[in-house]
Amino acid sequence: GAAQAAGATACLALVDGVDDPWRRCERSDVDVATIKKGDAHVACISAASILAKVTRDRMMRALDEAYPEYDWASNKAYGSAAHRAAIAKHGWVDGVHRTSFDP
Repeated sequence: GAAQAAGATACLALVDGVDDPWRRCERSDVDVATIKKGDAHVACISAASILAKVTRDRMMRALDEAYPEYDWASNKAYGSAAHRAAIAKHGWVDGVHRTSFDP
């Protein structure tokens, strides 16, 4: 991102919740602090959460325009019943559906 392009390096990752996403990795160059309900207590986590949700919503609208049969605009990436039915009827969209998603 922009911070890395400017030569900045991360020394601490603040994670919203109690699960450290890097605990199963061999990555040790960044310390991790998990913060239960971090989006309610830490301004930068709150801001990141808002940016992530706005970005997700924009992506879902764009996917809905490209693949209207999947009802992307309504499912918000959580696999609504209508979306799961569309997958059953039309199949997966290569390069779009998460391979970890199991309808």
